[in-house]
Amino acid sequence: GLVDTALKRSEDTDLWIRIAFHYDAECIEEPLVIKRFHGTNMMKNPNHFLQGIQILDKVFQDSSCPAHVRKWRREAYCNRYTTSFFSYAKLNHLPGTLRSFLGILRWRPETVRPSHLKTIAKVLFRNTQNDHPKPS
Repeated sequence: GLVDTALKRSEDTDLWIRIAFHYDAECIEEPLVIKRFHGTNMMKNPNHFLQGIQILDKVFQDSSCPAHVRKWRREAYCNRYTTSFFSYAKLNHLPGTLRSFLGILRWRPETVRPSHLKTIAKVLFRNTQNDHPKPS
């Protein structure tokens, strides 16, 4: 089929995975796009990341998922959680940042870098500052 119009977001992920069911796909280890953030960007809503994970769950739980797609399972989940990690951090959304970090640890712990821990520390600090304003 074509694009799943029932999806409100992550439709590109769904489309690429469905294409990969029928054709060999490879991972290119270089950035090919730049994300742009603006005031009404869907990335500003933390709940939008869940649909991407749900799409991956649907695909990899499908018994007809071909081996050449299944081999990218760890990479796909790690990439989704890494994207959500930095997006949640940008929003200072502590629960989402931590949940995404745990997703990275689960799927590809070898990809964790000191920058992840620095980012968590920054989000924790900013959340603590918001909870405890300085006395005047």
